[in-house]
Amino acid sequence: MKFDPSRRKVLALGAGAALASTGLGSAADLEGAQNIDSHPTVDAEVVDSFTDGLELNVTISVTDPDDEVDRIGFIVENYNDRTVDIATHWFNEASGEKTVSKVVSLNRAPYACYAFVKAGSDYYSVDSVRLGPETEAPAPQLLGVDVSGTTATIDYEVSPDEPAEYSVGASVSPISGSSSGDPVYTTERNDPYDEPTTARTVVTGLAPNTEYTATAWTELDTWAMKEQSDYAESETQTFKTGDVVAPEPETEHRLVIGGSSDVSYYRVTTTGSLEQTTETGDAPFSSATVDDEDYVSGSSACGGVAGGADAYVFTGELTNVGVDGAASVYLDGEEIDPADYADELPHHLAITGGSDLTEYAFRVSGDVIKTTEVDGTGLSLNPSYDDEDTVSAGQGAGATAGGTDAYRFSSPQVTSAEEDISFTQFDGDATVYLNGEEIDPADY
Repeated sequence: MKFDPSRRKVLALGAGAALASTGLGSAADLEGAQNIDSHPTVDAEVVDSFTDGLELNVTISVTDPDDEVDRIGFIVENYNDRTVDIATHWFNEASGEKTVSKVVSLNRAPYACYAFVKAGSDYYSVDSVRLGPETEAPAPQLLGVDVSGTTATIDYEVSPDEPAEYSVGASVSPISGSSSGDPVYTTERNDPYDEPTTARTVVTGLAPNTEYTATAWTELDTWAMKEQSDYAESETQTFKTGDVVAPEPETEHRLVIGGSSDVSYYRVTTTGSLEQTTETGDAPFSSATVDDEDYVSGSSACGGVAGGADAYVFTGELTNVGVDGAASVYLDGEEIDPADYADELPHHLAITGGSDLTEYAFRVSGDVIKTTEVDGTGLSLNPSYDDEDTVSAGQGAGATAGGTDAYRFSSPQVTSAEEDISFTQFDGDATVYLNGEEIDPADY
């Protein structure tokens, strides 16, 4: 058999995990093969290799008079000798040729393809095939450049003639040695690879009143060194920047909750900044109060009102409004229906009681805010805010000694709160309620 001793280690170490994951054998099987220089009866060689789109096809010829070979295949490695793909095929004949096929990222070449056969419990290396990229980077077509002050928006499209994986982008260069400014590039594309792609690159921070040329480019994604990758450019287009345009200030909105003599609890979320205020604007309240029961964390807030009003100023969009009670909600002076907004913090967590100090920490996949309300949970509790209670980036932590801490949170990645929440710390004997039902934090 044509066995390349220099490739034994590649098969044993580089592909061990990949082979094990496919059920072909374990890394220990492959390590054993390092001590085998040849097989006494089996002969194998690669007789052909070709590509079809992104599919690599390797034809292996096997002569196996004692019917010992049961599998053949190939391993694809990048230029750092790391396994990136593997293909296998059952072989149950005494001799003959079989073609093993696998869709791989061929344009990421150059790569090495090592064919192998499995006889008994050992793997034997066959010939290696080394191929360079056969795919050329698809040429982009520049659609236009839109200029606003010192920002240029470059639109372009790419229509590959054959499947390929490639990156896109655009660049600008000042004409006649002018200052280039301090450009920052941001690129978006509408789909990833083989279909026609429209893309946009926004360049900010250009020098004012300066002529530039704009060029779109594509580059094949590659496992090779950058200089070995194929690259294509569009035709250039000339444009001139204008004066520096000061960014328009973000529009501030005002949200007011109030108007019910009975206590009402609420929670709100915005896409921008959020601050509490005592000014109610055009809402039918003379002023608002800032109380210990009101809590703001990032772009979310919660609190309670009973006969008075709470008010907030925010930027961006109002994305979440939840109200438990009869309070009215006003946005920029106009009453709105909370039912028109999704309640993005539907779940309720309460940690209460205990004979001694209970310290806790938990994690969820969505947002978390502190709350003082328990409406809708069926619980008769009186949550409070404490300095030792904190929330940040889907996590909550705090301590309670006979009192109650409560939180509202979302679980966008799962269908239920029970699947989402996990306690990373719980030291103490406080009782925990999730959406009004008692739970054991040790189970989460």
